[in-house]
Amino acid sequence: MPKLLIAGGIGITPLVSMVEQLDADDSDFRLLYAGRSRETMPFLNELGERLGDRLTIYDEGAGRVLDIAVTIGSLRRDAELYVCGPLGMLNAARAAWENDGRDSADLRFETFANSGSLPTTAFRVSVPRLKLDLDVGPDQTLLEVLEAVGADPLYGCRKGECGLCAVEVLDLDGTIDHRDIFFSDEQKRSRQKLCACVSRISGRCVTIDLP
Repeated sequence: MPKLLIAGGIGITPLVSMVEQLDADDSDFRLLYAGRSRETMPFLNELGERLGDRLTIYDEGAGRVLDIAVTIGSLRRDAELYVCGPLGMLNAARAAWENDGRDSADLRFETFANSGSLPTTAFRVSVPRLKLDLDVGPDQTLLEVLEAVGADPLYGCRKGECGLCAVEVLDLDGTIDHRDIFFSDEQKRSRQKLCACVSRISGRCVTIDLP
């Protein structure tokens, strides 16, 4: 079963050990590595020496841009895809994978430093049932703030993958910056829930309830 690894920028970091293991196992795999410029792409020389023509580099500064949809469309139907990179890349990969009618079990994500699509700013959160009214600073997550006051929120991965920390959105003054890969695009557009471990509010406040 062929495997394709796609890394975006610093997202190469958690994939390096995977590359080493697959190479040691003599597995059928390739790595696509995208970045703004070669100078900003770590491990580039080491990977080139190890992988040879199994490594393809997409240097945006040189006009080489990775088209994830085209790449996925060209894969064998039994291929597995492993992706780590910025939120836009993860969302594009998931959408292209679904649109191509592929098995969701064959697509794996490694999240790394998910910075979202909106600026990271402070906001306020209210939990009426627990009589809480709290500030979430730009250097804090909603989950951390809830934990600090003993609200006992559920959580699992802390990376926006498992959905265990999802809270119900009762009211919203602003926009939800969904930084998870758990909810579908349709669920995110509904603005009914958000993952407290990574997602934020761009705006004034949000009113929530805990599971």
